[in-house]
Amino acid sequence: MTSLDEVLACYGELAGTVARMVELARARRWDALPGLDAHCSSLVGRLREMDGDALSGIERSRLAALASRIRSDQEALSSLVRPQFVHLVQRMAELQRAS
Repeated sequence: MTSLDEVLACYGELAGTVARMVELARARRWDALPGLDAHCSSLVGRLREMDGDALSGIERSRLAALASRIRSDQEALSSLVRPQFVHLVQRMAELQRAS
């Protein structure tokens, strides 16, 4: 069985990693994002294997706050990255037309 501290620590690490990704996206450090995205995927995989059913009310509140922070940062990250993808697709189309 997974300890409650492990569950909360994993969510905390995920929240910190997503927040760091937002900082890097704001700084237009796109090259740093894939590694952190892979780390997030690994953390999510670990969380899926953990048993968080035994969380107390206070621990559930902490978890809910972390989950809310993660969702908010994911939305911010998406709003920063999406225009870059659109630009990339447009640029690729231009290059394809030119060749």
